[in-house]
Amino acid sequence: MPELLRLDEIRRLDAELEAATGPGHPASALRPETTSPGGVAVAGHDGFLFISNGANRWERQFLGELKIRPEWGPNWRQLFDDRQAAAAARGIQLWNLIAPEKQAIYPDKRWEAAGAVGDGRPVMVMATFLGPQARLVYPAAELKVVRGLAPAYFRHNSHWTSSGCCVAAITLLQRMGVAVDVGKLAFPVERITRRQDLTVHFFDPPPEETYIRLAPAGEVVDANHNFETTGRNTGETYTVLNPDAPDGRSVLLFGDSYAFDAGLASALSVVFAKVVFVWSKPVLWDLVDEKAPDIVIWECAERFLGGVPES
Repeated sequence: MPELLRLDEIRRLDAELEAATGPGHPASALRPETTSPGGVAVAGHDGFLFISNGANRWERQFLGELKIRPEWGPNWRQLFDDRQAAAAARGIQLWNLIAPEKQAIYPDKRWEAAGAVGDGRPVMVMATFLGPQARLVYPAAELKVVRGLAPAYFRHNSHWTSSGCCVAAITLLQRMGVAVDVGKLAFPVERITRRQDLTVHFFDPPPEETYIRLAPAGEVVDANHNFETTGRNTGETYTVLNPDAPDGRSVLLFGDSYAFDAGLASALSVVFAKVVFVWSKPVLWDLVDEKAPDIVIWECAERFLGGVPES
C-alpha cells in the first residue's frame, strides 16, 4: 500500500535512496563518455547516465547542432494559437507543460565543465517567439533549485524523481492559479524495486534499484494498458477519481512517460477530483468533447520538440 508523505518527507527519502546508487553501483562505475550499443545512452560524471543521441538525436538538439527548419517556429506558434482558440470555444483552460530533459537540470553531471548550457535547443528558441497567451510552462529553473535539496532526476533513469515531479506539478499549479496550500498536501508514494530505463542499454541483465514514485490519490478506473497488446504506449489511458481532492474540477491530461508513470498524473490527482490520462502526442479534441473536462493539460518531454504534433 502507498504511504502518504509530504513534500519534505519525499525529498528526504529520495536522497536516502539515491545514496545507494553512488560509488560501488555497477552503473555508476561506467567511465564518462561511455556510450551504450546503439548510442541511446551515455555515461556522464559521478555515475549519472543520460539519454544521448537515439531516435530524437537529443544531445545534438541540446547543443544546438541540428538546424531548425524555417517552418518549425511558425508551425509551433500556429499550433499553440489553435489550441487556445479551440479551448476558448469550449469554455475550458488549456495549459502546455514541457518536461525538461536531464541535461537541462544536470549539465555539470553530463559534461562536468559548465560550457554546455543548451541555449540553442528547441525549447529555448521557442521561448523567443511565444507569448504568455500560449500558456507554456517549462519548470527548468524550479528543478535546478530543488536539486540542491534532493535528487531532481534519478542517477540512472532519464526521468525526474518524485521530488522533481512534485516541483514540476507545483509550478504548473501555481501558473494555473490553483488555490491550494501545497505545504498541506500529502502525496501517496510507493516503493519500487526494478531496473532503471538507462541501465538496460548497458547491462544484460541490468541491475535493479529501489526507489519511490508517486501513486494515484484515489480510485483508478477505465484503465487501458495498450502496451500489453500492441507493444506501443500510444493509447494508454486511465482515470483517477479522488472525491476528497481540494479542487473539484476535472483534468484531461495528454502526455507521455513523464505523466503516465513518472508521476505527473498522480501528483495532479492529489489536487483535482478527476484526472484522465491519455498517452498521446497531439491533443485529441474529439476526446476533449467526449470527456468534457474543466482543464486540458498537454505534457511533452523536451526531446520531442523537434517535431510538431498535428493538434
